[in-house]
Amino acid sequence: MITEKDFICKGNGSFVRYNEILYVDCKGGHLPSFGIDKYLLWFLNKIDKEYGIKITSGHRCFKHNLFSWALLAFETGDTKSIKKYYSKHIYGKGSDFITKEYTGFTKLEHIVEGYRKKYGKNLWFKVYDINEGRDSDNNHKLPYVHVQKRSLNSFNSGNFISTI
Repeated sequence: MITEKDFICKGNGSFVRYNEILYVDCKGGHLPSFGIDKYLLWFLNKIDKEYGIKITSGHRCFKHNLFSWALLAFETGDTKSIKKYYSKHIYGKGSDFITKEYTGFTKLEHIVEGYRKKYGKNLWFKVYDINEGRDSDNNHKLPYVHVQKRSLNSFNSGNFISTI
């Protein structure tokens, strides 16, 4: 079962100097103060029951998010990475995961395509192959899936009710 504990920030207090700027990671172990999006948790539990998943990157606080992309830029020279200040991971609305059973990129794409058709109105998906999109939380050699909540109508649920 996927719980908020699977989303705990993975900062470790490391640092990296890139373009003469020192980026210091957080110490990790925390969640966003407003929690993890309930719809995202529901969906991840659904896919976990079907395929078995492991969250590789859940919540990334602003400091850890910035550090992760600075480290990637340092390691690869990818200067576009360092400009990714905004991420749904920061707000508990994004997650990366690997499946325990299927490790092939094509198979993951096929699985995700079915979810795109059914849940694409509320969720956005991207499958990353083994040679792309590697921040410090995804330091593994498997293709993985990023999923995020599309709407920012409310900070913590898919049941936003307008009082207007």
